[in-house]
Amino acid sequence: MFYQFLQNGSKRSFDLSNTYEGQACFLLGSGPSLLDIDPWMMAEPGIVKIGMNNSALIIKPNYWISSDEPACFSREIIYDQSYWKFGGYSRCDSRIDGKPWKYYPSTFFYGVDQRFDYNNFLFKRKEFVWWKNTWFIALQFAYRLGFRTIYSIGSEFKISKESQYAFGSNLTDKEIDINALLYTQTIERMEKLKPHFEECKLRFVSCSKASPLADIFEYLDPEQAVIRCTTQVPIEQDPSSLPHSKTLHEKTRASTGNNQ
Repeated sequence: MFYQFLQNGSKRSFDLSNTYEGQACFLLGSGPSLLDIDPWMMAEPGIVKIGMNNSALIIKPNYWISSDEPACFSREIIYDQSYWKFGGYSRCDSRIDGKPWKYYPSTFFYGVDQRFDYNNFLFKRKEFVWWKNTWFIALQFAYRLGFRTIYSIGSEFKISKESQYAFGSNLTDKEIDINALLYTQTIERMEKLKPHFEECKLRFVSCSKASPLADIFEYLDPEQAVIRCTTQVPIEQDPSSLPHSKTLHEKTRASTGNNQ
């Protein structure tokens, strides 16, 4: 369940479950390898991208999701109305340039549940399972939308003073240590979640070769993953040959008449 706040002060809720039933998506992390991905390739027809945090500065997503305060993200993302953005409900009143986040365009919010169970992680519930990490929120988000194959790119889960994010950053040693611990915990939890993913028919594929996830789950080159998604979309070779609606209607009427 997601919530949107309107300028008149009202709030509405809606459900996006199975909007993309059985389809595949790309989950964009902020690791340095995201810079190796051709953004034009990711704009091909049939590619649905879910961006996390500041990864949207490198490759523009179709959906964007976060769990931290909006001040942690580029204002370019907050203001951009060209894609849907999802944040934690507890952050909705946080202000950006004096305006509550909940009143920015194309912005929606989700609730969280502190409980975490490796056996029911993907089961549908009103809230998302929260484990202090946007990564797990994003996985649930993709599954709720109906995606059953998730291609992960830009997610090495490695960090150092010399190699931090795909976008500019200057983390302190303490912040690097915090992230390194979080990454280790994430990999451990992903390994424990693998049987649950299989039970729920969720195929997780790592497209980041340097990621430890590539040793736990299937690995696929990003270009091959794109090919798998784009080949499902027919390319119209000669749009000029498409019929005018009136002509098509007349042909349909004539055909119907001949069949009577």
